[in-house]
Amino acid sequence: NYLDINSHLNLKDIKNTEYIYSTIADVKTKSFYTFEQCIFDSLSIYAGLTASLSSKAIFKNCTITNSYFHKGFIDLDSLGEFTGFYVNVTNSIFKNNRSYNGVIVNSQDISSTSSANLNFMDSIFENNTAINYGGIVYSNNLNTNRFVNFENCEFINNNAFLGDISFCLTKESEPQFSNKDDLRKIKGNFVTNPTEIRISSDSVKSVSLFSGDTLNEKINCNLFDDYGNICKLNSDVSLLTHDELIFFNIGIIDSYKAEVVGQFVSYCWKNNCTFPSIKVVGEPGNYKLGLTLFTFGPFDKFLENSVYVNLTIKPCAEEEGYIHQITEKTKFKSCYFPTCNPGCNSGECININTCNCANTPYTGLYCNEYYIVERNNIIDWIVI
Repeated sequence: NYLDINSHLNLKDIKNTEYIYSTIADVKTKSFYTFEQCIFDSLSIYAGLTASLSSKAIFKNCTITNSYFHKGFIDLDSLGEFTGFYVNVTNSIFKNNRSYNGVIVNSQDISSTSSANLNFMDSIFENNTAINYGGIVYSNNLNTNRFVNFENCEFINNNAFLGDISFCLTKESEPQFSNKDDLRKIKGNFVTNPTEIRISSDSVKSVSLFSGDTLNEKINCNLFDDYGNICKLNSDVSLLTHDELIFFNIGIIDSYKAEVVGQFVSYCWKNNCTFPSIKVVGEPGNYKLGLTLFTFGPFDKFLENSVYVNLTIKPCAEEEGYIHQITEKTKFKSCYFPTCNPGCNSGECININTCNCANTPYTGLYCNEYYIVERNNIIDWIVI
């Protein structure tokens, strides 16, 4: 199949996102398309092109503007076999276009055995916006650097929630850019999937407490990408779904001598994954208190998904009036100082809300009641 469109194609106001695979051209296996001096304006379609086996598409001096591509201008997806897929774009303009991920290239789940060649040369990309990730390129696989190349291209005011130009799994998997060093000077142009979680620099790295105490220190953690940037998290409740939340759990690492009590599962919010206020119970000693991600929300899973703080459980100072007893639904004793609220007045607080009124003329829970005087029946009989 061969199609050569030269100088006379002007597509405008085509809206067809409801139908899967609605594209500028339905590229079939072993097809060859050439678009020269063509204008594509105000389109709203599934993609510009979808990859296909042993096919070729050439764009020369074309203008693509004011359009929405649901899966990007070029959709590379493992659902289709596209070995030998070739796209060459030269002297073209992409302006004011939008997509959810990757306005120009959306590369997902590609196997290492696939092959393709996407070349963009001497072209301009201006004011393109991805609602989510990758203003120009989005990729969630490690092979995009083998397929996609930008040579002598200009990038002006492209935007995305993460990665104004590129959002990829790692730095190594990013497409080739001939002017990448200059583009990287602008913060936010290149962002990757998180590669690790770290404790924030202003948080404590160690905690010392008695068994049964609540963790009151605020310990925040952040997700970092391959460039060492903190990854922004979407915290707009009107847009978030449950699947987009990043959940984690808290626990004592590799120990049967201590445990956490309370809400040990939580989620990251407003760029932070914060240790919740949980109780720690156990035998005196040194431990590691860990936070581990077990869902990754909008991101792909990464290996360095745990952080640890040093935890010391202090011996219970019973000689100073502390009590060492089981108070939680656990085998471990808590160490605590007697507290009574309200207070015991002239009595002695000897446990949690337990008063000893023995050395006072009073009685009752809080040593604030008079003893009841028993009636003397003998006197009553004499009087009668």
